[in-house]
Amino acid sequence: MWYLIPGAALWVDRVLKRKARRGELPEDVLHGRIRFQHIENSGLAGSKLRGKPKTVKYIHILAYAFSIPALAVFCWNGLAAKCGISLIAAGGGSNLFDRLRRGTVTDVIQFSKAPGRIKHLVFNLADFMILLGSICTAIGLFHQKHP
Repeated sequence: MWYLIPGAALWVDRVLKRKARRGELPEDVLHGRIRFQHIENSGLAGSKLRGKPKTVKYIHILAYAFSIPALAVFCWNGLAAKCGISLIAAGGGSNLFDRLRRGTVTDVIQFSKAPGRIKHLVFNLADFMILLGSICTAIGLFHQKHP
């Protein structure tokens, strides 16, 4: 049943992105702590390489094509690692789907009350799936090495 979490998160990410593109999301949530803001990011994280769409597309394809099989081969033991790799695959796959289909990645979530530079960045749920998946995979790897 662990695989339902990445599947559900992937579905919610796709719905949020579609609703953001249509302008169907409320602007403020949780008293302005979270804002739904539609941004089409043509670059990498933080809009790096924004003016180089082909380079960004190939980086994204290569990263996904090599990281998911490598993680699956080396880290597939244990529940934390399985869930982590599945979250990374789902989040990365969602962003890759956007990149290949639209040439950009749809970002939606902004933490407008966060400290420093974070309050100016806009994320999507897939980004959080990748982050959480990385943490789960690291935990799974740690438990493999230190039973």
